[in-house]
Amino acid sequence: MGKNDKQLEFEESYDTITAYLMENGEREYVGEISFAVQIIGDERTEEKRIACPKIANVLERYQKCGIATQIIKFAKKIYDDVYFAPDTGSAGNSNDIHYSDEGLAFKTSCERNNVTKDVLENDDEDYNLD
Repeated sequence: MGKNDKQLEFEESYDTITAYLMENGEREYVGEISFAVQIIGDERTEEKRIACPKIANVLERYQKCGIATQIIKFAKKIYDDVYFAPDTGSAGNSNDIHYSDEGLAFKTSCERNNVTKDVLENDDEDYNLD
């Protein structure tokens, strides 16, 4: 790698994956996604850790650069599966999930590009992501 090469480095802690940009030996925070993690299965079946992106925060100057998508791809290496919860409500009801315009566009992009699957299209999976 050359002196000016940049690369992403990821760190997972307490169900949050943080991305750092490494350049010239310096580490710069660029963003993070926290996940709601659910363990499904029991003593008769294999347990699976299912992660659902909960809160995403990427610094404005790094938005639309693919950082959040790279975080999701990294999450797929840590967890057994990663799904976005369906948008089921309105912003006023705390029991329902409602994405911001940017969040919904990100969810749709990940599903369209096969980074994640649309959980509603996979009825054979028995995941309760509430």
